Amino acid sequence: MPLFQKTLRLFIFSLFYAVPLLAQLPKGGAGDPLFFIDGKEVLKSEMGNINSNDIATVTVLKEGAFKKYGEKGKNGVVLIETKAYSRKRFQQYFSAKSPSYKTLLELNSNDQNIQYILNEKVLKNDYEGDLASIADSTLISVDVIDAGELKKYKVTDKQHGLLIKTKDKSEPQQQKVEQSKFEPELLILSVKKISFDPAAAKYIENQNKKLKQEISSHELTEPSDIKEENFRLMAKSTINYAKKLDFFKQISINSQNYLTYRFIERFPNTLILIKDTTAGNDLTDLAKIAKDENMPYILSFPSAHMAKEKEGFVLHLKVQLYEAESNSFLLDKEYKGDQLNRGFEFSCDGSIQCTINNALSVALTDVIKQIALNNKTLQAGNVLAEKRADLIKKEIFLKNMDLSLIKSVIPEADRTVDFQDLYQSFYNDDKTKFVGFFFRRVGPQGLKDLSENKKDLQVKILSGATIKDKNFLSVPQNYAYIVKGVSDKGKWYYKKDMATYFEASDENEGRLIYLNNLQGWGYFKEGTSVTDPDFWEGELFEKIEDKRKNPDWEKYREIWEEEELDNRNYIGMYRLVADQMKEERKAAEDNFKDSVANHVFKPFYEASIRSGLYQIAGYNSIFKDFPMIYAADKKVIINPMEIKDNRGVISVRYFVFLKDSGKIYEWTYFPPFKKKKGSFENGIMENLGTITKWNYSYRTLEDEQFWSKYVLARENGAFKYLK
Repeated sequence: MPLFQKTLRLFIFSLFYAVPLLAQLPKGGAGDPLFFIDGKEVLKSEMGNINSNDIATVTVLKEGAFKKYGEKGKNGVVLIETKAYSRKRFQQYFSAKSPSYKTLLELNSNDQNIQYILNEKVLKNDYEGDLASIADSTLISVDVIDAGELKKYKVTDKQHGLLIKTKDKSEPQQQKVEQSKFEPELLILSVKKISFDPAAAKYIENQNKKLKQEISSHELTEPSDIKEENFRLMAKSTINYAKKLDFFKQISINSQNYLTYRFIERFPNTLILIKDTTAGNDLTDLAKIAKDENMPYILSFPSAHMAKEKEGFVLHLKVQLYEAESNSFLLDKEYKGDQLNRGFEFSCDGSIQCTINNALSVALTDVIKQIALNNKTLQAGNVLAEKRADLIKKEIFLKNMDLSLIKSVIPEADRTVDFQDLYQSFYNDDKTKFVGFFFRRVGPQGLKDLSENKKDLQVKILSGATIKDKNFLSVPQNYAYIVKGVSDKGKWYYKKDMATYFEASDENEGRLIYLNNLQGWGYFKEGTSVTDPDFWEGELFEKIEDKRKNPDWEKYREIWEEEELDNRNYIGMYRLVADQMKEERKAAEDNFKDSVANHVFKPFYEASIRSGLYQIAGYNSIFKDFPMIYAADKKVIINPMEIKDNRGVISVRYFVFLKDSGKIYEWTYFPPFKKKKGSFENGIMENLGTITKWNYSYRTLEDEQFWSKYVLARENGAFKYLK
């Protein structure tokens, strides 16, 4: 299935990745999501290299799933599987279920002569993702049939078939949209009156041609497998609208994408539809549309005029936000957009296209504010937030604090924590956990100063300055953080966290503002202002989960298994305890590697150079330190190294230290990788990837078959690959 159709099937994916057809979607938002292709993380810049016809599935993980990725995944995670990768997955799965199918694959080296038939449907194109998604929970049977039986399915060009039967997923029937089902609900219309300066005609004409070509080159079909009804409805409306997309219609489709992007995190049941209908300035027209479409809000664009002014082209865009309940305009205003590229969410290339982005950047912010002001859920939330804030101010902030426990846990040698900044603390009932709040006013500094400051690994900056302001790069002068601690088996573990720079008029206000974070950290029971005892097991005190017990383990195994392996020995522990234990383990590992490098490998290489043995005339580590690959028992240690031979040729070779015998061997399973001058390629990852699953983020290589079959294998009483 083409990439454009995939993005519309999932709809929200178009908010993260700029599809050519929707040329100038908002980019970046509060930060880019993580992208994974076939289980491997890739940069956003690499996404443009994907051949759209090679994609099998696209999955967007929502906010609730991002904890597993830490801070990196806070802006979303996009999982992409290629057809080749999906094919490999379903071949492995069906081979385990059918020995006959496995034999066919082994005899033919591929499945080109096998016809797949799923639930009596002959699969022709774009089926890889569907087959790869089959699991034990849905599979009924897998049977191999011959060419004779295939004739019943009118298949004559294959010698074998694979009949696959699965359980009916029984998708819920799409129901008539009711006002209470979705929140918020908004219908976006097209621009009614369009005009432009003759100087803009050529650009607009060229842009329309490009859009038309994009549309004609993609298959636009209605999605059928999205579970969430609001996503199905939004994707359907987007597809129908995109079929007639032109330069000015981008105003409406960009508005739909951006508003969905902004609302969806707070309201998972957001419904923002788009329709190629127009309305003028008359309330009567909008009232009729709102009634016919059963929509409480209508976003209309009565007019759009592209003018040529001294500084370039400027778009004058009339925007109206209509509310059905009051039969009135919440917004009725003209916005201007120039050609400047101001970056961030509405970045652009400096062309006339920027005029749309820059007009919408202000207009849609106002739309969001108006809908939020009228939203009953947000209104109730604001009332509760004010009640909680008042409780924090009058009771929690003034509560007497005990500094003795925190001071006994955090050593004076830790210069990142200053007890003069401590202004409030909390303990659980048995005093095995604590949270301390710290605040100080700091001097002026810019982002460069902050980046060079080593006291915090990560900070949040909350500033009211916009990119247009002269002080945009200035950091607010109120600095706060928490220190949280947990006692585990009689030993205390603590962590400085949530470091934030923010704006406040004075020290007292700054302390209150930061203490108010308790609302977002689960200090109160949901929907109340009553203290929640589960706070001590909540967001600040998260525990390591067993990913293998997660219902989605098989689905996301490729992404999770590296993290799962790293956490396997820490399941059930508080994350801050596990993190500190990992740091201690890392320090021990670093000491171990330094010892082996300085007392084993370096002496060996130096002695080899002096003696002229083993074709070693010089050596150089691939990284700053000596890379080493070993299992947890550390009995066998592999050291990949760049070696210069007597002819001056540099190759990557693998040397192995056997701890029990104290001997060093060269591992010859892979031939030496000859380095090209100026190239960073060393072949290590590519080589190891053919026989095991490992990369440099793994602390150890726990694959018994790798060590026994490929490293320590014996033949005629001697090592087969070690010399």
